[in-house]
Amino acid sequence: MKKILIFNVLLYLINIILIYKLNISVNFIVTFIIITFIYLLLSIFILKAFKDTVLNINMIFYIFTFIIFAQGVILFNFNNSISAKENRNLASFPDVNPFHEGFAEQMDSYINDRIGLRNNATDLFRKLNFFNDFNIMSRVLIGVDNWLFFNTENDDFKYFTRSKSFTDEKLEKVKEVMNKNIEFCKKHGIELITLIAPNKSTIYPELYNPYFNKLKGVDNYIILKNYIEKNINTSVIMPYDELMNGKDKLLYYPLDTHWTSNGAYIAYQVLEEKIIEKFPYYKRLNKNDIKECQQNQSNDLEVMLNIKFDRKPIQSICTVENNLLIVKRTDPPQLNSVKSYGGEKAPKILLIHDSFMHALSPFIEKGASHIGHLWIYDNDFSNYSEQILQFKPDIIIWEKIERSMFMQ
Repeated sequence: MKKILIFNVLLYLINIILIYKLNISVNFIVTFIIITFIYLLLSIFILKAFKDTVLNINMIFYIFTFIIFAQGVILFNFNNSISAKENRNLASFPDVNPFHEGFAEQMDSYINDRIGLRNNATDLFRKLNFFNDFNIMSRVLIGVDNWLFFNTENDDFKYFTRSKSFTDEKLEKVKEVMNKNIEFCKKHGIELITLIAPNKSTIYPELYNPYFNKLKGVDNYIILKNYIEKNINTSVIMPYDELMNGKDKLLYYPLDTHWTSNGAYIAYQVLEEKIIEKFPYYKRLNKNDIKECQQNQSNDLEVMLNIKFDRKPIQSICTVENNLLIVKRTDPPQLNSVKSYGGEKAPKILLIHDSFMHALSPFIEKGASHIGHLWIYDNDFSNYSEQILQFKPDIIIWEKIERSMFMQ
């Protein structure tokens, strides 16, 4: 009996040390209380259940099994609201009472996102090549030549194959969201340009997972593009044709969901013309502002998949001067701004965006007098009116990735 209890205390100490050494993102005080309570219960159970039993291999097995499963509670993520590894917001604790019909679904998402060892378990699963080829539940799908594709909420493959497409109702919601921001900008004398970046799979469908075949019909990005051209009365840039015609260069990273500087520059060239239509003093980029360079591959999907692939530097383009603007996500979102290169007559530009702005902002900032950025996934400008109006932009460039428009 004493040996079993000593063994239990030893596991308790090892568990605390491992949590501390691994620097896992948990509230250490809360975790310490939980882990102490769990091991205390285990000790009481051992005293009651095995009081007259000699030490044997079965008891060791039971203890180890219990401790392994208890890590889900011990390492539960109460703190972080953002998953840097998966580049997304984690589910929040339900904001409805337990008797509300949506409570069970919200609580299920909350637990699934935050349970301890979740990332370790998914990493182990993703290392099995068979499951990576066929697993529609994976957040990353492996395509041709080991190109990786983001599978947001585990169902982007439906969007890609057109089995999940823009309906009239969903398009109306997109229109409603966009018009609300158009009215906000009109009310405050701000010009608005919206840029909807295509999904990587939209531009490189030939490199998508070959087990997913498209149904007959039109791609979702084209459905959205055609609808916006007919129904949205403002400047909206959807650079599908330009990107498809520029595929002689690498436009998206093979191991990442984002576009390269090559892809961002193609979109920027369309954007530049729109800005100059509204503000002729915006300073154009010229050949001397851009140089060819080699860049290391960005690899957020590789990190999520936890499988190492061969990565070589890619030939790309860079701006000559170092970027003034550091595009960084904060929680809660904060507006950051700096004086830029364009001169005093150039417009003040505010970028409201997601992560695709990383590659795009170095080109935009060259022509602005001042530039600011606000990294948000919320689609309602009015929720950030105080920050926006304090900056007093002449123009807002609202950049969104295609898949986020479908999730309205």
